[in-house]
Amino acid sequence: MFILSLLLGAQASPAWAKQIHDWVILDEADTVGGKLLQKGQYKAVFDTDTQKLQLFRGGHVVAEPPAKWQPISYKVPLTSVVVDKGKVEQIEFGGQMGVVKILR
Repeated sequence: MFILSLLLGAQASPAWAKQIHDWVILDEADTVGGKLLQKGQYKAVFDTDTQKLQLFRGGHVVAEPPAKWQPISYKVPLTSVVVDKGKVEQIEFGGQMGVVKILR
C-alpha cells in the first residue's frame, strides 16, 4: 500500500462543514471507483451530507466514485491519497478526524 503526498497546504474545511475539499496528486495513473485517471493534480470535493465524492480536473468532474465518511480517532495532518495496487482506496483530508473511503 502506498500513500501519495498532497499537492498544496491543507485547505480542507472543518469536520462539521457540508463540503470538504483539497488538491491531491496522483503520482501515476490509478483507478478511482473503476475509472482510470491519469497522473496529475485533481481537486477532491466530498459532501458530508450526501456522501458524494467528486474529483475535478480542468474545472470538469472526471470521477464520482461511490464513497463514505469514516471517522477516525486522530486528526489527519496532511491531505493524502491512499493507493493499493493501482486503486485509490481512500482520501485523507488534512485537519479532519475522518477519511473518505472509496467503495467498491
